[in-house]
Amino acid sequence: IPMKLQTVIQAMNRIAPPQYACTWDTQIGLQIGNKNAEIKKALVALDITSALVNTAVKQKADLIVAHHETHMYTGLKFYPGLLDFLARLRLQKKLLGIVSNKHSYFIAKILAKLSCPVSFDIIVGADTLPEHKPSPRPVLHACAQLGLNQTEAVLLGDSIYDTQAGRQAGVFTIGCAWGFNGLEPFQAEPPDFVIHHISEIII
Repeated sequence: IPMKLQTVIQAMNRIAPPQYACTWDTQIGLQIGNKNAEIKKALVALDITSALVNTAVKQKADLIVAHHETHMYTGLKFYPGLLDFLARLRLQKKLLGIVSNKHSYFIAKILAKLSCPVSFDIIVGADTLPEHKPSPRPVLHACAQLGLNQTEAVLLGDSIYDTQAGRQAGVFTIGCAWGFNGLEPFQAEPPDFVIHHISEIII
């Protein structure tokens, strides 16, 4: 169904707010084009290349939506103490999961780039369900797949989307203030608990 480019941009901004972009990415939002243009066909890719542009022209695409994977893994590292925390949970035979608004492809690549030695029992990505955080459905799905009641699970997250999803799912939710926005996401809608360092959780 054709729609205005402005409508597409508004929808994308709801899914991926520009303020959450990494500091290295200066190419955010509409780069070239008329916001009132009618979009009938869009091409989605990981990065802009000349070959991609040629393909878009051949396929008569009205829009290219690109995620800049080239620099996505620059500076990737575990927050201090987090890897040890995960390893201790695994030694205690706790179930571990990831619920992310990133596509499963990117989650796998990130874990590989980090050489993460800890395995996860479930990974819920943006491609797993039609709904994403702050909807509680991804969290509830993870609990169901792990055979857990919501009251048996704990969610840690550094964004308002994380804590909103956790609270709505009925899961004990911990806000991690070491993320990009610090304490700010949790001031309007406080989670059950807020920590500044993973060492504040004693296991």
